[in-house]
Amino acid sequence: RNQTQNTLVMERYCLTLFCFIFVVCGQPPMPPMWMPPMKAMPSLSLGMILYPGFELLDVAGPLEYWNGMASMYDIQLALIAPEIGPVSTKQDPTAMGIGQSMIATHDFQTAPQLDILIVPGGWGLYSLNETAPDFILNRYPTLKFLVSVCNGAELLAQAGLLDGKKATTNKSLFAQIVARYPKVNWQPHARFVEDGNILTSSGVSAGMDLTHYLIAKMYGPEWAGVSSNGMEYTPHLNPSFDPFSDLWIKHSNTSEIGVAASPCDPPVAAQSSTSQLMVTAFAIAMCAITIVAL
Repeated sequence: RNQTQNTLVMERYCLTLFCFIFVVCGQPPMPPMWMPPMKAMPSLSLGMILYPGFELLDVAGPLEYWNGMASMYDIQLALIAPEIGPVSTKQDPTAMGIGQSMIATHDFQTAPQLDILIVPGGWGLYSLNETAPDFILNRYPTLKFLVSVCNGAELLAQAGLLDGKKATTNKSLFAQIVARYPKVNWQPHARFVEDGNILTSSGVSAGMDLTHYLIAKMYGPEWAGVSSNGMEYTPHLNPSFDPFSDLWIKHSNTSEIGVAASPCDPPVAAQSSTSQLMVTAFAIAMCAITIVAL
C-alpha cells in the first residue's frame, strides 16, 4: 500500500512539474520542418515584368514563394522591363514617397524563353505603351502559365488574351476595369481565378495566394505548404474568399469606404495568442488541481 501511495505521489509530482515547465517555458519546441519527397521536375524559366510604378508586393510576394522553391528545384528568374537596369516603384523619382528599386535583367527584346510569365499591377501600368501587351501576346503561345496580379490583368486584357475568359482583378478598381474591357468575363467575387493556363488574382496580397495555388498545382500541395510555412504565411486557399469585393464593389457609391470594419481574417498572431492563452489557462488549472490533490 505504501508503494502504491508513493507511486501516486510521484506521478502527481511529475504532472505538476510538467505543467509548471509548460506554463513557464511555453509549448515544447516543434520538430524540424518536414520536407516532402523531391519530384522529378524539369527546369523552370520564370519571368516577372517590371515597370516604373509597379506595386512592390505584387512582385515581392510571389517571388518570395519562388525563391524558396528555387532552393530545391532548378528555377531561373528573368526580371523583364522596358529597359535593363534599376526599376523603381516610384514613377516620378522626384515625387514624395518611398521608392524601392529592382534590377531588370532583360528588356522585352532580350528576354529568354519562358515557362511562366507574371504580370504585376501598379499605378505605373497606365503609363506603359503597347510594348508590354505586345510582348505578353507574343510570348503567350509558348507559356505553360500566364499569371497576373492586381490590375496587371489589364495588360492581359489589352493584349486580347482575356476576351471571353473568366478573370479577376483589384476590387478597388473593378468598376473602371470592367468598363474598359467588356469582353472579359470579370469575376467580382474571387480571390483568384483560373481559366485554362491563365491565372489572375485580386489586389496586391492576393498574388501570394495565387502563387501558393500554382505551386501546389505544379509541385503538389505539400511543397506549397512548405513554402508558406517557411514564410510563416497563412494563404487563403478558397478562390472564392473575397471580402474586399464587399468592401469596394458593394460600397463603391457610398461614403463607407475607408471607414468600414476591416474585412480581413483575424491576424494569425492574434489567433495564435488566443490559442496559447487558452492552453496556458488549462495548464494552470491542471497545476492547481494537482497541488490540491497532493
